[in-house]
Amino acid sequence: MANFLLINPQSCCQIMIDHKTQLVEPAITANPVDVNRVCEAWIEGVVPEKVIVGGRLIKTITYDALNSLGIPEPGTIRRDEIGFQCMIDREDVNEGDAEDFEVVGCTVLGTVFEQLNNFGMRTNTETGEEEEVAYKLIEKDILKVCVRRRESGPEPGECCTNTIGFWMDRNETIPDSEYLMYLPQTIGTPGGMFTEIVTTPERAREILQTGPPPQYNQLRRQLLAAKLNITRCSVNEGETVEPPEAVATAIETADDYFATTDPDNPGPVPANTIDILTAFNQGAFADDGFPFCG
Repeated sequence: MANFLLINPQSCCQIMIDHKTQLVEPAITANPVDVNRVCEAWIEGVVPEKVIVGGRLIKTITYDALNSLGIPEPGTIRRDEIGFQCMIDREDVNEGDAEDFEVVGCTVLGTVFEQLNNFGMRTNTETGEEEEVAYKLIEKDILKVCVRRRESGPEPGECCTNTIGFWMDRNETIPDSEYLMYLPQTIGTPGGMFTEIVTTPERAREILQTGPPPQYNQLRRQLLAAKLNITRCSVNEGETVEPPEAVATAIETADDYFATTDPDNPGPVPANTIDILTAFNQGAFADDGFPFCG
C-alpha cells in the first residue's frame, strides 16, 4: 500500500512511570488486588517545534485489608495520582500556538509489573490465624499521549475532510441541526444482517467516541467519518460528490464487512481499509479534490 502524506498528523510521546502506593490499612497478600488505571493529559505549553504535555495517572486500588485490630476489611479502596510530563516534536509549532493544539488520546499501554511489597504479619481475629500483609504496592506503567492541531470545519461551499476527532464532537460544537444534514449514514450495506443505520447526532458521536481496540471499532469510526466528510462535500457543493477510487473501494469493502460481521464476535477487518480511510479523513487525497479542512 502507498504511504500517504498526512496534512495534520497525530504526534505522540510515551512515558514510563515507576510509582509506589502506601496501603493503609495493609493488604492481605493471599487475596487478589485490583488496580484500575485512568490517564488524563493536557497541553501545558509550546515552544518552537515542541509541544509540552502534562498529565496524571489516576489509580483506584481495591483489595482486602486487615486493620490494626486484626479485623478484615474486604473491598478496601485506595486512590492515588501520579503526575507526568512529556515533550512532543512538531515542526509546525511556534511560540503562542498552545491554543491551536489538543490532546486526542491518553492511554495506558500496559503495566510492566505490579507487585506487593513491604511485608509483615498480623493476626486475623476472626480466624485466629496469622496473615501475611503488604504495606506497599509498587508498579511500572507505560503511557501514551497523542496530540494534534485543532481542526476547523469548511468554509461555506468548500469540500474538505476532517478526522474522527472533529466529528466525535466531544463538546458538541457542531449543532445538531447541521449534523442532521449529513445523516442518515449506514454502517454496512443496506439490508445486511448486522447493518446499522445511524440516524441521530447522538448515535454518530457515540460510535465515533468508542475507542479502539478492537480494530472493529477503529474501522467503524473511520468509515463513519469518511461518509460524513463525503456527504458534507455533496451538501456544500450542491451535487453528489464521488470519493477517489481507492477510498470508494475501501468504503465498499468495509460496508460488506459490517453487514456480515457480528459486533459481539468480530473477525479480522479487511486489509488496508483502516489505513486508507484514516488517510482520506486526514487530508491525504487533496490532489483528488478532498483537502484537509484544518
